[in-house]
Amino acid sequence: MRWIVAFGLAVSLLFGYEYNAFLLQTQASVYPKIIGFDQKLRDHIEDGKIDFCILHEEIDTSVADNLVQTIAKHYSKIDSLPVRMHSLKFAPFIADKHPKKRCDAVYVLRSSDAKLKKVAQMIRHKYIYSFTYDRHDLDFGFLCNVAIEKDVRIYIKKDVLQQERFDFVDALFTIAKIVE
Repeated sequence: MRWIVAFGLAVSLLFGYEYNAFLLQTQASVYPKIIGFDQKLRDHIEDGKIDFCILHEEIDTSVADNLVQTIAKHYSKIDSLPVRMHSLKFAPFIADKHPKKRCDAVYVLRSSDAKLKKVAQMIRHKYIYSFTYDRHDLDFGFLCNVAIEKDVRIYIKKDVLQQERFDFVDALFTIAKIVE
């Protein structure tokens, strides 16, 4: 019996965190739309193309690659601006001193609190749209999360919204919950 428990723990540590496929699909379909709700979108995009980056750990490369393919398939353009999808590991992104040159939007998958805090700190005041897989990661300083509870909920972090001065259409605020 002990061997079975030990084996189960070893397997769970080896394969890490398991993602909710339905939540990933929902987020992949909603996050690009949220970018399109910004009335000043063109003011935040410097090169005429929206670079949307999925940040992930090595173990989550296939999850990130699937998200890149899904979003690219459905969103070649947002508000007539071309969308370029990228799958990036956290370490190279964190090492980059100019994240705005690389990404206009980031979607962070699961990682350590330290890495998530670092990414949120790096993108602060850079007009980078930021989305999370886990709602609790908003506390680190990311803008938005879509969660599935009794229904689909959109959460927007109030202080990030104010700091970055995004100007979303009012309709978004009627369906989103603003969190402190």
